[in-house]
Amino acid sequence: MLCNLNKEEINKVLGNLVSLLFLQVGNYIVPLLLMPYLIHTLGVKGFGVFSVSLAFIMFFKAITSYGFDLTGSKSISECHSDKGKQSTILSRIIYAKILLFILCALIVLIISFFPSYDSHDIKLTSLFLFVVLADILFPSWFFHGIQDMKKITFFKLSSRFLYVVLVFIFLKDIEGLYLIPVIEGGVGLFFSTVALYVIKIKHGVKLEFVTFESVVSELEKSWYVFLSRMSVLFYTSFNIILLGVMTSPTVVGIYSIAEKIYMALREILNPVTQAAFPYLVRKYNEKNGEYNQAIKITSVFFIGAIITLSLLAMTFSDYFISYLVDEKETEVLELFRIFNLTLIFSFGGYLSSLLIIESKTKKLYSVTFFTMLVNLVFVFPAIFYFQAVGLAYCFLMVQVVHFLLQMNANINNVRMVFKINHEK
Repeated sequence: MLCNLNKEEINKVLGNLVSLLFLQVGNYIVPLLLMPYLIHTLGVKGFGVFSVSLAFIMFFKAITSYGFDLTGSKSISECHSDKGKQSTILSRIIYAKILLFILCALIVLIISFFPSYDSHDIKLTSLFLFVVLADILFPSWFFHGIQDMKKITFFKLSSRFLYVVLVFIFLKDIEGLYLIPVIEGGVGLFFSTVALYVIKIKHGVKLEFVTFESVVSELEKSWYVFLSRMSVLFYTSFNIILLGVMTSPTVVGIYSIAEKIYMALREILNPVTQAAFPYLVRKYNEKNGEYNQAIKITSVFFIGAIITLSLLAMTFSDYFISYLVDEKETEVLELFRIFNLTLIFSFGGYLSSLLIIESKTKKLYSVTFFTMLVNLVFVFPAIFYFQAVGLAYCFLMVQVVHFLLQMNANINNVRMVFKINHEK
């Protein structure tokens, strides 16, 4: 029964959900403000160059994140009253991320020697490493673990809106393209430093010396989550890079506009999972039967949000596209309508978090790895024969496959949520 659940904890989850919703609204407003300006200032071709470098950086963010946004949050939630353990976990994860950042910097250095890689592109990609560094130091996973989403909302919104203001002030033409990562990285580093200081002063958790072996141990714990995240990138960011290699920056620009609108909509769904995650971790560890009820509540929220969002996007898609671009509207609208269909299958992302909570990270990796293989089989002919439209349909198909695999991997939870009886 839902009434058996602790009302104080439910209220805390709802409060965190509201905070994250404010954050996602801010994250949604920022692209709506910034994307038209970038497209008009850089042009569709310049926006395509920008998108390819951004796709590379998404790989580096995934490497340095390493799944700690979920596993780190889980670890902090499990020792929420032990400041000493929290300091150790914070230190291990920050140092692990720094090691991974050094690896990313070496990868960029190696790529710079490739004759096929444009010198302007490598310069832009190198500058985006400042953004990766800021992302490393911002401890959003820690705030998730202690269920203090208000701090994340404040720091992230302040950072994003300051970034937008500075871009509007300093970016005047395509020659200022290199200012974008410098501004975003600089603003991000400032707020990351402030966030770490707040954790030290208010929560009594600080960076401390830890052994190299303990850092490696932390990496090992998140290994399968990391592999899963990398597999996901091989059917998202990798596709954009491949589209750039096989077509032109203009085609990438058209595709990226539609995809970024879709991703902005998809991000609106994240607060449900993020707010519920530490709460579900505790209910699962308490073994008191409330975990199943908690899954039912969050599932209802998530499914309702998916249906509402998809209907709104379908209704107002013409307005969104005409607001963002003056040219190539027909192509962008066609692509966005394909992307909108994939929102229906976003429930698979929520099911991924349940596998992590239940320590089934190896199964999660199996799901994402097979999804990646399906993408690799179809993405090359899709782009070769149909370019951006083919890639959009390939993405839709891959998302359907991922959804079905997640449903199968979470079959017991799915039966419980939808009250499907299974005779043994």
